[in-house]
Amino acid sequence: MKSIRTLSLLSAMFLVTSLCCASDDVKKADFKDPISLDNAVKLVIADNPNYETAKKNLLQAYTNYFKAVSVLNTNGSSSNSGLNQKENTLKDIIGILDKKYRDQGEKDAYTIIKDLLAGDSALTCYQIMLYSAAVQGNLADTAYYQQLIEDSENSANKSEKDNIPSYKKGLEVAQSELEVNEAFIQIYTEKLANLMGITDAKTIADIKLGILDASDISAKSKDYYLEIFNKNKPDIELKKNFLMLFADSARNTDQSDSGILVDKKYNELLASIAKRDSLKKALEDSSSQRDKIVEEFNSEKADIIALNHAQNKLINSELKYVNSVIEVSKANFVLNFVIGNSNY
Repeated sequence: MKSIRTLSLLSAMFLVTSLCCASDDVKKADFKDPISLDNAVKLVIADNPNYETAKKNLLQAYTNYFKAVSVLNTNGSSSNSGLNQKENTLKDIIGILDKKYRDQGEKDAYTIIKDLLAGDSALTCYQIMLYSAAVQGNLADTAYYQQLIEDSENSANKSEKDNIPSYKKGLEVAQSELEVNEAFIQIYTEKLANLMGITDAKTIADIKLGILDASDISAKSKDYYLEIFNKNKPDIELKKNFLMLFADSARNTDQSDSGILVDKKYNELLASIAKRDSLKKALEDSSSQRDKIVEEFNSEKADIIALNHAQNKLINSELKYVNSVIEVSKANFVLNFVIGNSNY
């Protein structure tokens, strides 16, 4: 009897979460253990004690990031055009900050750039988490197709042998996506390190980020967020420009007024929570279906290929749920960032 593949993304997520929470001393930056998102942000803030240092590290981080993504891009001039627009957006942000520095002094300029650094480091962490989850899915798909190829080659069923070319194509796609996603993890990890002022390759390679469990996040009333926004009166134009750096396209500019922007981010949080809850139910259904196929396999009513199909469906359901959990936490952070509700 062939062994049953039982890779669980959720098990991996909860394991890493418990590890990352074990390293809570923000002053200890040897990165022997995975660090939590909160500590990553606090380390960035601690390593940027004044405006000039913060500006230098922010520019260095984005210079290396733009260069790395440009090298990785294989989609032609359109992708690089998007990067050029983001480079111009960053120049505009730095120009605004420099003007505040000249007109209002170090303290006010540093307060603003520190807020942007907190947002930048947190959103960079979320990118690392999302790509890390994608890598787990790529590894699962790689194992899945390798197993299908092996079982089909040993099968007496001719139709299964006819599927081998499509399985090999699936394996090729999974391995290609794995390479790209691992590259993006490296790019964003280097960016996070650069925000801390770290450029040493060995230290950067040691940085590991725990994947958080945000399954308990819920939304408060819209009035709650609007009240905080009206109290803090953040520089909404600057924040809108900043969020463009993390948009899928630099053309995703949000020209809405501040109140509508808060409303939009609030609705995005609600949508992400609804999607998470829906995918949790789908995960439970996939798990039940897989367990049913396991029983049939054990009683020789289903073959190993059917079992692998059910297992892969379960793993993909897990991946979608993990992504939704991260997206909820990200949407919650962005909404609080927009209204100026930062704890850093």
